[in-house]
Amino acid sequence: MTVPAPSSVEHVLVTGAAGMIGRATTNHLRSLGHAVTALVLDDPGDLKVDRVVVGNAGDRAAVEEALDGVEAVIHLAAIPAPVLGTANEVFAGNTAATFTVLDAAGQRGIRRAAIASSINALGYGWSPLRRPCPEYLPLDEDLPTQAADPYSLSKVADEATAAAMHRRYGMTVVALRLPFVGSLSTDDGGDGRLPAHAAAVTANAEVGARDLWLYLETRDAARAMEHALRVSEAGAHVAFVAAPRSIAPYSTEDLLDLYYPDVPRRRPMPGRTAPVDLTQAERILDFTAIHLLPDSDEVRTLPAGLRTEEDVMTVTRTTPDSRTAETTQVLAADAPAFENVKPPWEPRDGLRITGVRAIATAPGGTPLVIVRVDTNEPGLYGLGCATFTQRWHSVVAYVEQHLERLVVGRHPADIEDIIRAVHYGS
Repeated sequence: MTVPAPSSVEHVLVTGAAGMIGRATTNHLRSLGHAVTALVLDDPGDLKVDRVVVGNAGDRAAVEEALDGVEAVIHLAAIPAPVLGTANEVFAGNTAATFTVLDAAGQRGIRRAAIASSINALGYGWSPLRRPCPEYLPLDEDLPTQAADPYSLSKVADEATAAAMHRRYGMTVVALRLPFVGSLSTDDGGDGRLPAHAAAVTANAEVGARDLWLYLETRDAARAMEHALRVSEAGAHVAFVAAPRSIAPYSTEDLLDLYYPDVPRRRPMPGRTAPVDLTQAERILDFTAIHLLPDSDEVRTLPAGLRTEEDVMTVTRTTPDSRTAETTQVLAADAPAFENVKPPWEPRDGLRITGVRAIATAPGGTPLVIVRVDTNEPGLYGLGCATFTQRWHSVVAYVEQHLERLVVGRHPADIEDIIRAVHYGS
């Protein structure tokens, strides 16, 4: 069965349009001549769209207002990590928003939609398990989920909701499983965080191990969303989208030998081949990533002495109000389960982060955002630059509304884990 050609799609609703992928998607759609309505929690004032509706994607009235005059929907709004809210806020908020947006669109007669799923629908990235492993590699859409955290589970539910909306309304919905997404530079409003993440993975390949070292440049994420509105095969589709090369500058086979030695491989993955099957994206979406890291074909020798999760693991738990966190390190070989396992060495000292705040300045008229990190030791604090001149209001909001609750209660020396959490939660 096929669906009509999307030549009539002139107006697209993008939820979560003020986010990183949302901005890139609205810019891409506008460049192709589409009219765009943005549904956002707060209007940042600089969105390049035709109409802005302020409201929650889980609020039926706000969604109904945003759907006026729309022929297709791209749903991106979500709490993007399990540490950015309580379990109920993350799971219930994400799934309610997806149901509300798709159901309201279906009732309006809208028959094309794309939603942001995640590689975490498989459940590895935020898993509480000691060593979550896929049943086989490369990853594909047929692998069973191991989701055990509220965010990953919400993505599983979102994909099921998409299938239900196809059965209910005949809507064609594409759920794109996104990996780590970031921009190569700060040009055109990009966040520029991809090179920094690549450097972190290069220094310690463990950083990207749970996500199988996959990445996608922000502009390619936007392209994939737009391609998802142009599929010719009716149905509810799930597709991985990622760069065809790994973000780690090492042989994929060597990385898998070290981090996933017991996982069967269904085919060779030479050089830096990304360990994911991208056939579905190529077949259904006619999509291939084109914005790659400049050294994507370089293959280095894997450094000696790399540690894996099998050696040392870090477990982070947050309180229900998400304002404090407890971090425990254990030797994995001595820890068949996380609960009630104490570190095999003396715990850290009592130093803790007590507050994080953004200081917005404008020397010479150029926006400059400084972040101050306070601790419970009098006179000891840290300062850092968080400038993003194009969207400094968003930086201030992220620091004060999200980053603080993520790090308060942590030890400043937990920097590796904090950086990883910030990357996945931003």
